[in-house]
Amino acid sequence: MELLKLLGILIVIVGFALKLDSILIVLVAAIVTAIVGNLGAAGLLETLGTSFVANRSM
Repeated sequence: MELLKLLGILIVIVGFALKLDSILIVLVAAIVTAIVGNLGAAGLLETLGTSFVANRSM
């Protein structure tokens, strides 16, 4: 079951290999990983928001 949480990495690799939209690939991988990892919608949004605020630069 722990290996199933790595499904997001597989999505990123396949998406970049097919040269799809990079932001969409990363977002879909994050959503799939959150669902598989039982993070929930609120946890996913909190993690994305915290990461965005911590890593933005002016």
